[in-house]
Amino acid sequence: MYQIYISETIVFNEDMLNSENIYTTFSFEGSKPGVVIELYDFEFKLASPEAYRSVGDVCTDLAPPNGDAELDPKSPFPYKTDAWYTNMVVVQDQDTNLGNHYFRIHGRGNSYHNSARWDAAVGCMTTNAVYNIKADYRLHPDERIPNPENHGFRVRLKVKRADNKDSWYYMAICEDSEVEVGVWNTCEKVFTVPDGVVREGDLQYEIVLETDRYINYDVDNISIIQSTGPINAVVVEDSVAGKWDVGAEVLITSHTSSWNDEQVRKIAQIEASEESGYVNIVLDDTIKAPTTMNDDPRFVTEIAVLDRNIRVQGADDDPDPLHGGHLIVLHTPGDGQDIVGLEVTNMGQAGNLGRYVSF
Repeated sequence: MYQIYISETIVFNEDMLNSENIYTTFSFEGSKPGVVIELYDFEFKLASPEAYRSVGDVCTDLAPPNGDAELDPKSPFPYKTDAWYTNMVVVQDQDTNLGNHYFRIHGRGNSYHNSARWDAAVGCMTTNAVYNIKADYRLHPDERIPNPENHGFRVRLKVKRADNKDSWYYMAICEDSEVEVGVWNTCEKVFTVPDGVVREGDLQYEIVLETDRYINYDVDNISIIQSTGPINAVVVEDSVAGKWDVGAEVLITSHTSSWNDEQVRKIAQIEASEESGYVNIVLDDTIKAPTTMNDDPRFVTEIAVLDRNIRVQGADDDPDPLHGGHLIVLHTPGDGQDIVGLEVTNMGQAGNLGRYVSF
């Protein structure tokens, strides 16, 4: 047994509020002739103040308030669906002692996009910001799709660009083989905003909870909370002071098990760190969160400067393409030579003893 709260949001325009209007009528329609509609209660009121974000807390959670469907009056607001035949209602589960409320999305039809959705504020997302996404969901079989567990549950981001075109991105894909139909499952993923998502002049950011066509679903406890902000600085030993400088290009090694996830940035500023013996290297753009000593000292991310204060480039005048320049330090018996900040290109002479490239 469960109780359904049907709610709709009305936004009044100027024509609806025209002082010359004689009257306004509310009607309940949709059933076939002969079907009796019993209406137990009807309320026409403003949404709860708690359903609106506070001024200072617009970006912390990309999911708006009421993600647990518990706000009074029991309304999906500010969540919505985008099609007139797709309904989003609040349902109370009478099978639990707590009487939990959740959202039910039904009548989705032949479209992936007839789903629960909401607007996220433009300007909240930044490249490489990290979000923890979590939602409880329950899939319902349809005669056309009797096994919805094979189709998964997804969180997608739609960005309307300055030219009014839409770009779509997956934020979370939950396709666990252990998902069961008719029972609650949890979709929990980490999303890092990739390059190219956030652009100047973007008009709208909309987040959509979807599954495949015809599959109706329930959803509850929606949250998309920023765990770490975009990182634009790294902390290194202060031994680099005087050797690394503003404008130099640096390499941040891969933060994953893939060898090609390195990142290259330029130094925008070098400043003192709060930790003694270290400096902060401020970068010209954000980076994905590196693996630190606190995360795992075995796989800690490393940083190296790519630019050099002194550049030595071999001449390109030898007919042999494998012959370039050669640098040798003479007459220093017994003394080791430390050369720091040197960049060499087109160096080494293959086949000439003592003239090949060596380190």
